[in-house]
Amino acid sequence: LLIKNEHALAADEFEALLRKHPGFAQADIACYRLGEARQKAGQAEAAQQAFERVLKEYPASERAPQAHYWLGQLKAKADPAAAARHYAAILDKWPDNPIAEAAAYGAAENHFKAGDWIAAIAACDALLKRFPEGEQAPNALYTRGWAAFQAQQWELARASFEDLVKRAPDSPLAEVAREKTAQALHRLGRLDEALARYAELAPRDSESGRAAAIGRATLLFERGDARAAAQAFEEVSQRLAGDPRRPACLLNAGHAWFATNDFAKAAAAFERLTREHAQDTLAPVAGYWLGQAQLRAGDAAKAVATLTPLLGQAALQESHGFDLRLLLAEAQMDRQAYAEAAKTYAAARQAQPGHRLAPEAWVGELAALEKAGRLDAAEQTAAAFLAALPNHARAAEMRFWLGEFRF
Repeated sequence: LLIKNEHALAADEFEALLRKHPGFAQADIACYRLGEARQKAGQAEAAQQAFERVLKEYPASERAPQAHYWLGQLKAKADPAAAARHYAAILDKWPDNPIAEAAAYGAAENHFKAGDWIAAIAACDALLKRFPEGEQAPNALYTRGWAAFQAQQWELARASFEDLVKRAPDSPLAEVAREKTAQALHRLGRLDEALARYAELAPRDSESGRAAAIGRATLLFERGDARAAAQAFEEVSQRLAGDPRRPACLLNAGHAWFATNDFAKAAAAFERLTREHAQDTLAPVAGYWLGQAQLRAGDAAKAVATLTPLLGQAALQESHGFDLRLLLAEAQMDRQAYAEAAKTYAAARQAQPGHRLAPEAWVGELAALEKAGRLDAAEQTAAAFLAALPNHARAAEMRFWLGEFRF
């Protein structure tokens, strides 16, 4: 019946055989075949029960390794840690079994899926020790590299990926391994080596090439070469159409241009992000930096137009709310919209009175009120500041202004 692919009927026959003759000589084989039939009939839970019965009732069976292997496959999705234990048992108890190498990799792979990076590394080490030239050795090196990366064991990650490239330079895994080697060198602080690896891979029209191009731009920025980093981020952003990493590259390009004091190019990068990725979570932050760049470029009117709508962005309020109001107030001051600036400064300090820059907002509010000719309100602001913060570093300045207003 199994040969005829009548799996459900075959399973029923094996079940009946075991029920009627539980002690016959080949009961372990029948129980194993029952599991196979249930699995092939799509009855995963019943198959699992049959294979577990093999291990419980017939632990010395020649089919025990295969029962462990099937249980590893059946449990991999719901409980990868349990699956890993079944695979590891094969290598531990039957290291010379033909399926031992595949089982050893199954253990490593499922430890990785379970997020147990240390166990995954140990399982890969066990495979490489027992089967150093085996078919699964490149996969073990690859998985060990990734597990070491997740565990922040950068030297082991580098060594694993480099060994993989040496062993299987034309493997599909080698391309990714080369880029991960560059990342590991980057994390190790071997920056010249990392930059050389990134530069070698970056031109390639592949996922690894694009990842390397991002890595190269990031490293250039970290090393203080802001202009080269800005150019690199802009170049890679052009290669990332439809890629979720593109907004971050545009944001970083803007930051890098900003660091060079080329505020026009910074504004262009931030504006492109807000226009082309308006729904991205980075768009409000880019809007804030766009207003900053416009103001630094001398266009206060554009800065006010950019920043004012952002006051309604709830997500931005949490991360940049105070800074946003201070920046908007600065732009309003540049436009000589002093009354509006005073309101914005006041809103900033009232919204977050405990913010480290709240005293600066108070000082800004006083200056705006004085410029607007509202001297009584300015006097009240100075007096309120001194009452609340008599020992602050700006208190002497406030006392001076209070004397001026009362004079």
